[in-house]
Amino acid sequence: MLGKGCDKLLEACMMFGAAADYYIENGFGREITKEEAHKILAQTEEEGLVHCSSNHAGQKMLICNCCGCCCKALGYINKYNNPTAVAHSNYYAQVDKETCSGCESCLDRCRVKAIQMQNDRALVGKGRCIGCGLCISSCPTESISMVHKRPDEIPPLFLDETALIQAMAKEKNKPFPFA
Repeated sequence: MLGKGCDKLLEACMMFGAAADYYIENGFGREITKEEAHKILAQTEEEGLVHCSSNHAGQKMLICNCCGCCCKALGYINKYNNPTAVAHSNYYAQVDKETCSGCESCLDRCRVKAIQMQNDRALVGKGRCIGCGLCISSCPTESISMVHKRPDEIPPLFLDETALIQAMAKEKNKPFPFA
């Protein structure tokens, strides 16, 4: 962040398994209890940080909790107007126009600018929404819900981290070094 950080929680990302061992052994992180992990996750939700993890089945290696101003992944989504290049989800947010009060609290929570106001009601741009759900937790009228994408809209789920990385390399026409 080089002196340009924000006031959001800095100790927010979590590593698991071998990745956690590496970070702890090299002084980049510390071990925490399950209770502390739950407390950190609750705080990141309250602060409006986006929970991100890799798109594969099985045990995860990490959960990043990203802010909209310092996270490069979220920044690139906005800069290059291409949310699906970085974030993949099986869900998107949808607003009930009948109960939406037009308070705009969801606009403040959306880190990828997927929500706009139209006729004094919130409207979610399905193509921009990354399915993080931050808008839901701040809606005072509970007018926003997560909707499961159609099967043809759902990103592929990979069996493990290696398969995910191989697919990403193949998509970019670059060989995977461990294939």
